[in-house]
Amino acid sequence: MKGAVKVKKRAVTVTLTAMMISCLCVGCGPIMASLTVSAIPMLIMFIFLQKYYVEGIASTGIKG
Repeated sequence: MKGAVKVKKRAVTVTLTAMMISCLCVGCGPIMASLTVSAIPMLIMFIFLQKYYVEGIASTGIKG
């Protein structure tokens, strides 16, 4: 296809780093919004899997 934009599949962190390095015209607002949106799936997973996370830490016997 002529004129089609090639989209590279990259991790969110790599894309945001490339955005910050390559184009200085991108302000802090869009970058912070992207970081917030990328953190939402991790927070949702932690909320639902917190029970198993805590059990795993407790079963190792590490004190502190």
